[in-house]
Amino acid sequence: IENGDVYVNIYPELDGVKMPEALLHDVKFNHTVLQMTSPIAFFAVVETEQGIKRLNPVAIQMDSTPDSKVFTPIHGKDWFLAKSFVQRADFNSLHLVRKRLKVHLYLDAPCTLAEKYFSEYHPIYQLIRQHCRAALETNKLFEIKLFGNGVLLCLQAVLCFVCFILCYL
Repeated sequence: IENGDVYVNIYPELDGVKMPEALLHDVKFNHTVLQMTSPIAFFAVVETEQGIKRLNPVAIQMDSTPDSKVFTPIHGKDWFLAKSFVQRADFNSLHLVRKRLKVHLYLDAPCTLAEKYFSEYHPIYQLIRQHCRAALETNKLFEIKLFGNGVLLCLQAVLCFVCFILCYL
């Protein structure tokens, strides 16, 4: 690790995230739903050819808890399952945390302001309308999925307050 030959990929934002029980026992599609984990993946830098280095997976711990299993490439099918858990965790981390929370929810207030207070011919509206194209609808669907219908009124009140502050300060 100190020499830069071993890298560790962890997902601390997924620690303790549990799937709803209704999803785990959903039999509509005749498939098994696995609990979400926060795996730890270990990669090593290997020189394959002269001057060409590759990042190869070496070991995967299935969860961040100390008693979880560790798989290596010699484990066969379990290794492929472990790699799919890392891909799933990477996608969930990217989609939920980096994209949804850091992009879409930040865009909510400026997009609401632009839709509500600017004419469609206003230069600022013209600049940001492509960025806000589907942000409001996507955010609304995300809020319903994440928080349920009861929290929407509270979120809308906070959003209106933020918009009011931004407009009149």
